[in-house]
Amino acid sequence: MWGGRGWRRYPGFGPWSHLPPWERPGWKFGRSWCWWYLGYPYEVPEVSKEDEIKMLEEEARFLEDRLNEIKRRLEELRG
Repeated sequence: MWGGRGWRRYPGFGPWSHLPPWERPGWKFGRSWCWWYLGYPYEVPEVSKEDEIKMLEEEARFLEDRLNEIKRRLEELRG
């Protein structure tokens, strides 16, 4: 795009900023696709069975609390 002061780039400062968003790789293939496409190493940290159980239980409690908040707010709105 040419503007009054010369070349205008699309929003963003990454390596694809010269392309409109719909032509960028992340638009078509999803965010961070290039990391696995280009073969960069991706390491998954080791988690013990006990730690995973604890993490999932905490997540379940959080989600239950959040669901209760949502239900409470719905009841307020319905009056």
